[in-house]
Parts: sequence; structure tokens; C-alpha cells
Amino acid sequence: MRDADLAARVKGSAEEASHDLPIAPFGEEAAFERLLEQLDSRLEPLSGAGIGAIQACMPVWLAAAGPDWDLLGEHLRASLEAELEAFRAASFPGGLPAADAALVDVAGEIGDLDALMAGYRFAQTSLWGAWFDLVGRAAANSRTKEMLLLRGSRFFMRYAELVSRYAAEAYRRSERNGPILRVAGGSLGPLGEGDPFADVPPDFDFACHHLAVILWGGLPEATVEELAARLDRVARFRARGATWWVSLSGHGALSQHKLRVLEAFVPPPGVRLAIGLEEYGERGLRQSFRQALRARTLAGTEEAVTHYADVAAESLALQREEEVRAFVAHELRGIDDDSMASERLRQTLSAYLRSDLNAAAAAARLGVHHQTVANRLRTIENRLGRPLMARTLELGLALRLRGRIS
Repeated sequence: MRDADLAARVKGSAEEASHDLPIAPFGEEAAFERLLEQLDSRLEPLSGAGIGAIQACMPVWLAAAGPDWDLLGEHLRASLEAELEAFRAASFPGGLPAADAALVDVAGEIGDLDALMAGYRFAQTSLWGAWFDLVGRAAANSRTKEMLLLRGSRFFMRYAELVSRYAAEAYRRSERNGPILRVAGGSLGPLGEGDPFADVPPDFDFACHHLAVILWGGLPEATVEELAARLDRVARFRARGATWWVSLSGHGALSQHKLRVLEAFVPPPGVRLAIGLEEYGERGLRQSFRQALRARTLAGTEEAVTHYADVAAESLALQREEEVRAFVAHELRGIDDDSMASERLRQTLSAYLRSDLNAAAAAARLGVHHQTVANRLRTIENRLGRPLMARTLELGLALRLRGRIS
């Protein structure tokens, strides 16, 4: 966004936030609180303007397929509310406030901190502009106005500097450690029908089979070239900071051999991949990118590659935290506490289910005697109060979900 455009937006947002406010005379002691109340009542248009600035700074395809904008607007408003409370208390945060941490999580999901921080700085500048306008229109003497302007200028500038630094540090940590899963608030909800490649050159062929891949860390360009060569695909990509959004396209569907090549692909050290399912056409490309983004959100810290096919069950189930927790508690009651004994039983049950209900194979996975596994399985059945064979699907899903929400 150009500086002139930003300045015009800030001026308009400040004027909108203070338009037609009733100005009543008040003394110096009450001036600060009265103006804070008036500014608080105008946070809605300020947060809305910040969202507009974020969208303007994003490429068209990413803005369309990006986060839940209503939810992001709520996060931004909460951030401004937290700032006003700090202004009232004349205190600066010693770390990233919770409301701003939610914004950093969104930046991790979309892989674009720059656009998010541009909107944040815009909202911050608009907040200061609204305060400046309110003080200027207040029925107070010049000394009081001077005090209020100085107080606001020092606070807002310092607060924005601190929170921006904290946010950048938190984002770098999340890039190193992998995206943080947040179930509450619907952060894993549908991404909408945006076209990730809306502004590519007109020669882009949508009438193909597309595989969406999101890469971050290490040397992504060399990884894209190698993967495209192994799959015999044409690669198109968009890089946003350390995150690459890649479409691997071809006129025929991937053969079983190529799918096995994809499954066995190991990227160079430091490179992380999230891969969607192969889909056809323009709508399929959007679908595959949504799948890849969900795979990235659910990526752990150990595996270099996360395939959406491997986390689809969690992705579909992790929609409402309250319902997920209730399901897990119901299915695993008796072995769901945090004790070492229950943890050992859950590990045994997971190994048993992943070994196609073969106790000897589960014992080999765990490095214990097969009789030990048999004894633990009997203990699990006694605690659950039902045979394991009655609900193997539900138990397997509950174990996977518990690992995600713990």
C-alpha cells in the first residue's frame, strides 16, 4: 500500500470514528476518562478499516482464500480494546497480549505476517488519529488538551512498537516450531471459494489435474523443482516471505506409481511441506489449496511432510472444541486422565489399532512382550466398560483428536 493511500485511509478512519460526537464541557480531572469512553464506542469502524488494509496488502488470490474475515475482525477489535485498557492503566505489556497472539496465529495460517502487520499498524495509526481528533474537539482548556495529546502520543507509539516486536518474535517461533493448532473460535473452518491463482498470466491452464503444496523453511525453490521433476508436473508458485504456495499441474491424473513417489518424497533438511489431494479444474485447484492449508495447520513438529489425506479425519472433526472434547471424554472415559498409567494404556491402544488389531505387532511397535500388550488391552476394556471391537473406529479417532487438543 502506498504511503499516500495509507495516509488518506487513516484520515478517513479517524474522521469516521469521531464524526458527530457530542462535545460537552468537562473539567481536567474527567477529561481523560470521558474521551476514552468516546474512543471505545468507535472501535468497530477502526477495526473494520484495519481489515480493509490487510486485504489491500494481500495478493488477490490469498485474500480471497484467506482467513475468516469476520473472526479476524473480532480479533483486531479485541486487540484495540486491550490497548485502550492498557492506556487507561498507563501500563505497557511485558509480552504479547492474548488478543494479539490470536492475530499471529492467523498470520501463521495464511503465511503472511507482513500483510497482517500492515493492517495492525493501520488500525494503530487510526486509533491515534481518532484520539487526536477527539482531543482537538473537546471542550477543555489548551493546557488540558496539550497534556492529553502528549499522553496519547507517547503511549500509542510505544505500545505499537512493543506489540509489533512481540508479534514478530512469536511469528518467528511459530515458523520454527510449526503452526499452532487453535480449535476454539472455528479457526479450522472453511476457507471460502477464493481462487488462489486469480491473478496469474492468462496462459495458466486450469483444465488440468492440480496438486497444491505449501512449503516453508530451508530452500523451497530447489524442493519445488525436484518434486515437479519426480512427478512430471509443471510447477507454478507464489512466494510470500518464507512461505511458498505451489501448484503442480498435469493433463493426466497421477498414476499409482507417481502417488507412491509422492508418498515417499523426503525434502531437504529444514524444508516443511503440506500437501493437498489432487483435484481437477479451477474449483479443484481451490479445493486442493484449502486442503494443503488445513494440512499445514495440523502439521506436527517432527514430520517434514504432512499429507492432507493423513489428517483429513482430524480436519473434518476439529470444528467445535466443546463437541470434540465431549466426544473424546466419552470414548476414552477410564483412560483419559493425565496419569502415567493412563498414558501407557493409550499408547498401547493406539499401537494396537495401528497394527490392524494384532497384539504381537503392537508389542513389536512398543518394544514389549506380547503378553504385556494382552494384559493392558484387558485393563483397557475393563476401564472402558465395553469390548474394544465394538468401537474401534471411534476409539482410533478419539485418540488422534486427544493428541491434537491436549
